[in-house]
Amino acid sequence: MLALMGLLFFSVLLHEFGHCFAARSVDGEANEVLLWPLGGLAKCELPHSAWAHFVTAAGGPAVNVLLCGISGPF
Repeated sequence: MLALMGLLFFSVLLHEFGHCFAARSVDGEANEVLLWPLGGLAKCELPHSAWAHFVTAAGGPAVNVLLCGISGPF
């Protein structure tokens, strides 16, 4: 049970890092990640463009798809 909780925590952390790295890839800033029992929150400062907001929002789910593909064979 403890190992499962650790994997869940790690996957939520990677999801939030996905948002952060996506924000930085469109010249935004992401300096803070908050993790709590109900999930996580990445605080991002973005340029005022629809593309920057889309890329940042899609960064977290893209990490989830990558994690799913990696963990599928296991």
